[in-house]
Parts: sequence; C-alpha cells; structure tokens
Amino acid sequence: MSALRNQAKQWFQTNDKPTEEQFAAFLNSIRFNDEPIALSEVTQLIPVLNGLANPVENYLKNTSDGADFLYTLPQSFLLESMVISVPSDTQITVTKNGEELFTDEDVTIDGNAFALLIPAINADVNIVISGLPVNTQLTFIKRKIR
Repeated sequence: MSALRNQAKQWFQTNDKPTEEQFAAFLNSIRFNDEPIALSEVTQLIPVLNGLANPVENYLKNTSDGADFLYTLPQSFLLESMVISVPSDTQITVTKNGEELFTDEDVTIDGNAFALLIPAINADVNIVISGLPVNTQLTFIKRKIR
C-alpha cells in the first residue's frame, strides 16, 4: 500500500477534518472512472502482450515467375513458420543466408497452401525463396523475443 494512501486514511479518521491542501492531494492521487489509463502506465503490459502475440506479415509476389523473393527477419523476432499459397504446382528452394533449409529434396507445392515449419531462425537473417510463380501469397509467422 502506498505511503500517500496510509497518510490520507489518517486525514479522514473519526472527528478529523483534512485541510484544503490534504483534500486536494488526496483527489490528485486517485484516478476517476472516466479518466483513461495510458498503456505506458500499466507495468510490464507491453512485454506481456508481445510475448503472447504472433505477429504476422503477409506478402503477394507480383514479380515474374521464378524470381527470388527476399525476406529479412526483423530484429528481436523469431520466425516460427511460413505459409506459402501458390496459384499452380511449383517446386521451390528456401535458403537462409545462402544455406539451403531443406537439403534432402526440393519442396513441391501442389497449387494449394503449404506450411513450412522452420527450424528456429532469429533476427537479421535473410530468407530467399526461389521458384515462386506470380501471385504467390507468403505469410511469415514470427514471435517477438526478449
């Protein structure tokens, strides 16, 4: 309990009358229902919300067939997965800073949405996806890390 709250209780004890200054200090120390609370005033709210959220970024590739798509993961994020929606059957290659992520075989997508679960990738990483046709939709699901 705050010191001001304990002090204010003494001002209002039986048969005590607060002074004008004490009453003003009391009124200035409380928040009324019609006064909004700024998010910055709520202790640790932003880190908690960032930890719960899965920020999503969506892209539509409108460049020529087969052109590379470059995605740079923002600082302080961990990439969890990618969802790739292609309009037609295609084979793609996914690289991270020049190193193939799926080395055993090319990834074949059959004209539907395809989710790639990515091994943990953190910030400042360039991901290049090659072989995508025009009108491919890409969704990157990432989590804010502390």
